Amino acid sequence: MNTPELFHRALAYHQSGNLFQAATVYREILKDHPNHGFALNNLGLILMDHGDLDEAVRCFAAALSVNHDDADAHNNLGNVFYRQGELATAVECYRKAIRINPRHTNGLCNLGNALKDQGFLSEAAECYRQALSLDPDHKWTLWNRCLLKLLQGNLDGNWTDLELRSTVLKTRTSFLKPRWNGEPLKDKTILVHAEMGLGDTIHFLRFLPLIQERGGYVVFECQQTLSGLVSGTKGIDQVIPAGAPLPAFDFHVPLLSLPGILGTTMATIPAMVPYLKADSGLIEFWRKELKSLTGFKVGIAWQGSPTFPGDKLRSIPLNYFEPLTRIPGIRLVSLQKGAGIEQFRDVSAQVPILDLGDRLQTMGDTAAVMTNLALVISSDTSIPHLAGALGISVWTVMQLIPDWRWFLGRSDSPWYLTMRLFRQQKLGDWGEVFRRIKIELEDLPNNVAKNQEKSGLSPGASSVHSFTRKNS
Repeated sequence: MNTPELFHRALAYHQSGNLFQAATVYREILKDHPNHGFALNNLGLILMDHGDLDEAVRCFAAALSVNHDDADAHNNLGNVFYRQGELATAVECYRKAIRINPRHTNGLCNLGNALKDQGFLSEAAECYRQALSLDPDHKWTLWNRCLLKLLQGNLDGNWTDLELRSTVLKTRTSFLKPRWNGEPLKDKTILVHAEMGLGDTIHFLRFLPLIQERGGYVVFECQQTLSGLVSGTKGIDQVIPAGAPLPAFDFHVPLLSLPGILGTTMATIPAMVPYLKADSGLIEFWRKELKSLTGFKVGIAWQGSPTFPGDKLRSIPLNYFEPLTRIPGIRLVSLQKGAGIEQFRDVSAQVPILDLGDRLQTMGDTAAVMTNLALVISSDTSIPHLAGALGISVWTVMQLIPDWRWFLGRSDSPWYLTMRLFRQQKLGDWGEVFRRIKIELEDLPNNVAKNQEKSGLSPGASSVHSFTRKNS
């Protein structure tokens, strides 16, 4: 088979989603034609999507050595650097793509994202404006402009474009029954289905009681690891683990569509916590398991999913927690599962941590452990959402420009009343953040003990969230 035929075969595999076969054929082409620019570029896309970022860089760089004026290759190379957290380098790549092709809407959108994450919000908004002037229906730009507006606290009227997640993130929308858009629900069954990550599910659970109040019987489909924990939660009549058969229902609605349907504003965010409760039997089990760990118990988590495009910016190397272990009386307990556990090998001698590891089988186990801790300190993953929903004191440590739901410039969260936000002051500078955290944590055990004595709480009971918050 000649090279054009091979390339068309690879392209067909690629477009149909058969990426393994596509990559195999692209590599076959490159054995005989190492300067085949299209094969290099397309193989780079597959490698990037699979997280092989260094190899993807080599593919895009090789494609550009063949044709330095390939705007798409410059844009794709920028995307790899973005995922590696190299934002300044990503910006250079996007600008090159736009110089070559001033109508490169993807490049303009991506440039806006990289500028936003560095704190250049007005410049990011201008990039989105330019992209939309070229293509008013450019889905990714509309999506990212929406996230910027929400980040800035502009909730009113800006939920509509959040619906684009079904297109840009490929969330599930196809059901035989009609989608609910606010109609009366008396004597009707409504299926509310989780659609994104665990943190998103926990975050938006707060809206389910508002649906139930409208008279509907609420069936909630969610991730299996959450199903036990949310059973019996206010606002839910029946829980269905993802993948299990669904009962009959009259309407369906994606979970993240609820704030838009309900017209949520900053003033009407449902913020009553706790709205989750750990199982009493698990709480007692973990109380006994942790009884021998004396001192002020602090749960920690540091790593999000490495497949998340912005993970390099939000996840924290474990070694930054080391100064906290030098505070007298502080005992760290790892709540980390999956990715990130391998960091123990590198820092175990320097960072003494109780590693619960695979013993945390479900989020119900994690919730029960949290209930036996005085405080949780975590990067921006599902862990702070869980702690916040349980009404447990939690310090969320976040990048310079965080996910939209944490807004800008505030040290508290309107979503979770027991949460404090510790933000980077400079992009990538976790050291400065943890110096502030260490100062705050040094006096905390004594302050908690004093508060417990005044309030009559038993020793070991947690009342950290009752303290006045300081700007972070």
